[in-house]
Amino acid sequence: MACRVGGGAYCRSPRRRERLLPEPDRQVVVHTDRGRVYLDVRWRNGLVVEIDGVQHRRSLAVSADNLRTHARVLKGDRALRIDLVGLRVFTDEFMSQVAQGHAQLEHPAA
Repeated sequence: MACRVGGGAYCRSPRRRERLLPEPDRQVVVHTDRGRVYLDVRWRNGLVVEIDGVQHRRSLAVSADNLRTHARVLKGDRALRIDLVGLRVFTDEFMSQVAQGHAQLEHPAA
């Protein structure tokens, strides 16, 4: 099964068609107190998905990523972080969470 978040969060699987999401903006440049950062994926409703490769688990990268995520959340975005290996192994679970997060922002509870 081929899945990706950045190209419109799609999967080539019949059971996943109900979870198709609109095309997001990719590599969105935002400015924080720590300078310019690039968000992997951001939908206009405020959902941000960051895909973490192995370089995000080294040294102070974890702390820098946490600071960046917190800055986005404090500005009103909802941020989900997905490690690349996890995305490949637990695709359905992660994509379900992405779809759920997107749906909650599109249709907030009354």
